[in-house]
Amino acid sequence: MSEPGRVELLGWTRIVDHVHQQQTRFLAGGGPGNEPPLPPHGVETPGPQDFGLDLALNTAGLEYFALKDWKHAGALLGHFLENQGTDFPVDPAQLMRDVPSFQRDVDAFVAGKAGTGAFDSGWINTNTDITDAAGNVTGQQSLDWYYALHDWRYRVTGTSTVVDGQPHTEYKVEIYKPYIFGAPRSDINIPVLGGKLSQDDIQHLNATGLARNFVVTGDRTFTK
Repeated sequence: MSEPGRVELLGWTRIVDHVHQQQTRFLAGGGPGNEPPLPPHGVETPGPQDFGLDLALNTAGLEYFALKDWKHAGALLGHFLENQGTDFPVDPAQLMRDVPSFQRDVDAFVAGKAGTGAFDSGWINTNTDITDAAGNVTGQQSLDWYYALHDWRYRVTGTSTVVDGQPHTEYKVEIYKPYIFGAPRSDINIPVLGGKLSQDDIQHLNATGLARNFVVTGDRTFTK
C-alpha cells in the first residue's frame, strides 16, 4: 500500500476509504439461509468494454497476484473469471492462521463455553482490517485475504463437557462469503483502459456470462 486507504495495482488505484464502514451493507442480516440468490448470470450480451475488462483481469490482475504471492486472492479471482459458479472451498484453519484477530475471536468464544454443553455462536461478521481506537482502518492483517475476501461470516458450533474435572471441547468453525462485486464498493481507476471503472463494471461480467459469481464456503472441526 502506498498510503493508508489506497491500494496500487499495476497502475490501478483503488480507493478503499470508508470500506470498513460499508461492510455492514455487504454482510447484514444473518447467515447463508437468509442470503439472497446470486445475481442472474449470462442474461445480457457482452460488449467491447466487457471483453476488454475480462482480458485485463485475466492478465494484469492475475499476474499481479501471482507476483505478490497472494495465492488465495488469485485463486478466487481466477475462479470468478473461469466462469464456473461452483462453490469455492476455503480452509477456516488457514484463514485463522493468517488473520490473527479471527483466531483470537474464535478462541475467546470457545474458551468462554468450556464445560457448558452445546453452543452456537450464530453467524458473525468479521474482516481483515486493522483499526485504531477510533475505529479507523489503518492497515490489513493480510493483503492476500484482503483481496480474496476482505470480509466474511463465520459460525462456531460445538459441545463442551467436563471429563475427569477437565473441559473437553469439540467444535466446528464454518465460513461463508458470496463473491460478488458492485456498489457501494469504491471505484477502481484503470489508466490502461482510459478511465475510472466502477465495481459494477466488474460485476457486469457476470451478467454478460464472461465471469460468474459464486459462494466461498468451508468448515473445519477442532478438539480442545
